[in-house]
Amino acid sequence: MARIHTIREGDLSEWPQPKLSMNLKTPLDYINKAIEVTTSRRENCPQFPIYDMLFAQFDYVKSVFEGAEKDKSKLHHLSIGAIASKEFEGNCPELGCALRDAHCVAIQSARVLKIILTD
Repeated sequence: MARIHTIREGDLSEWPQPKLSMNLKTPLDYINKAIEVTTSRRENCPQFPIYDMLFAQFDYVKSVFEGAEKDKSKLHHLSIGAIASKEFEGNCPELGCALRDAHCVAIQSARVLKIILTD
């Protein structure tokens, strides 16, 4: 029988925070930061399935921004922002912020808007 790991309130905030020093200048930088923060958090709880879903979405968004993926239609169906607010917002603000920023630049790209980068 498979074990299901649940994350209780406070579990994530007790883990060490990654030390990031990225100068974010492009939409791809925001995706790379989200990947870096998520990778750091995943090391502490690799069995949490949400990380796999996030990495799949990051790979897709990254391939769109790099020009390898021409079909941008899936950008409208990303769940990165919902995952940020429901799973990580209160427990891990750094990851929640990185996910929100990545989602924001992806959605702006999907809507063919000029991408406004956050500070």
